[in-house]
Amino acid sequence: GTIAQIQVLGPPLPNTNTITSWRLGAYSDTTGWPTCGCYHEGRFWLAGAIPNRFDSTISNDNGTFNFMPTAYSGVVGDSNAITGTFNSSDINTIFWMMPDLQGIVCGTQAGEWLLQASAANNPLTPASIQAHRVTKYGCANVEPKRTGLTTMFVQKFGRRLHEYLSDIFSGRFFSPNASERAKHLTVSGIAEIAYQEELVPIVWSRLTNGKLAGTTYRRVAMSSSAEPVFNGWHQHEFGSGRLLKSFASGPSPDGNLDSITMLTMDPETGVYHVEIMEPMFDEDNVLTDAWFLDNAVVPSTIISTTISGAPALRLFGLWHLNGKMVTAM
Repeated sequence: GTIAQIQVLGPPLPNTNTITSWRLGAYSDTTGWPTCGCYHEGRFWLAGAIPNRFDSTISNDNGTFNFMPTAYSGVVGDSNAITGTFNSSDINTIFWMMPDLQGIVCGTQAGEWLLQASAANNPLTPASIQAHRVTKYGCANVEPKRTGLTTMFVQKFGRRLHEYLSDIFSGRFFSPNASERAKHLTVSGIAEIAYQEELVPIVWSRLTNGKLAGTTYRRVAMSSSAEPVFNGWHQHEFGSGRLLKSFASGPSPDGNLDSITMLTMDPETGVYHVEIMEPMFDEDNVLTDAWFLDNAVVPSTIISTTISGAPALRLFGLWHLNGKMVTAM
């Protein structure tokens, strides 16, 4: 009783015989859309819309996002798109995908899976791909971040930050708890993480209570028996009283170092601000270069004036302080 009109795009059909079976797309407003993905070996990979399932574009499709599984003749070649399903007894919604030397690591609530070729050093193709659950730590729906040697991810309960790497001797994946000695800092849960490399390597955590925590972290040995060179946690209270809503790691204002850009909110007014963390002190910095203030801003204009017979400065561009009690220093 339903009539639908369709438009067939592409090269001419191989014949004009009546087509009685049609396949709808895997992604739509009714079936859902992918929630994660990555780029690996010339393919764009997507997952998250259908539990246990992953899809890739054709090899090196130059940005056309072509997910064609076969050639027009029906032959499946090595360059055709790949669709696969985890051979699992449970339902695993894929939260994230991270390229690795051995393949693609996929994080789910029930554990971590590895997509890899059937033979070592082979590319991933429709005829050479396998998926295995390699560990069962479980992941939260939080995007992981790549450090120098490891992938850092949030464990499924949101209270632990894990390193993830493969042992250099056995090749097996292992995942030490990087927050083992700082559980009191993550009681509220970790909502988002970011990584900055210079001047100091830090994995930052945005907590669900709007606060900021981090660990000064570096690992140089990919061995399950070796600990990181340092893994020191610290917490930060915002002097402005604002709540951290989102953040990301990127270039510093001068573009020479890493920095954290934060979106913060005043809980009293609901006003949002974008704040950029100033570079940390370098060896040759002088004290007057210091600018470690929360929600600080340079006035847009400063005018020398006289108020009540006394010399004074009039500052412009501080509209966000209207109605606030301030102190001049």
